[in-house]
Amino acid sequence: MRAKVALVADSAACLPDELVDDLKLHVVPLQLSIDGETYRDRVDISPREFYARLPHSRSLPVPYAPSPASFIEAFTAGAAAAESVLCLTALSTISATYNVALASAEMAQRSLPNARIEVMDTSTAAAAEGLVVLAAARAAASGAD
Repeated sequence: MRAKVALVADSAACLPDELVDDLKLHVVPLQLSIDGETYRDRVDISPREFYARLPHSRSLPVPYAPSPASFIEAFTAGAAAAESVLCLTALSTISATYNVALASAEMAQRSLPNARIEVMDTSTAAAAEGLVVLAAARAAASGAD
């Protein structure tokens, strides 16, 4: 039986891999620019590697919103696994992630016309965003729509 809701979140939610796997979350990686090199958070660079490099960086790392392709990939996987997709992002006043997710959802709807994709600004970031994602994931796991 398909789940009612698949959850998508950006990697700014800072959730441990075990929780991501256990709750079947789709995490879209932020892009991180460190000393002129760009990495996908938790794909090309782990949190441990990031923090090990931080004291040696010539300048502060700069986060960028995930690519539309990353969101579309997560929306497609979510739509295959559930009746609807809920995407939770970092707050829109400090990140372009919410706007990229919205535009990506519109693009995904063209190839997934029967999918219901909702994008929500969590109005928070980092660990607080993670708590919002966890609450939504637990509600979805218990059958909430």
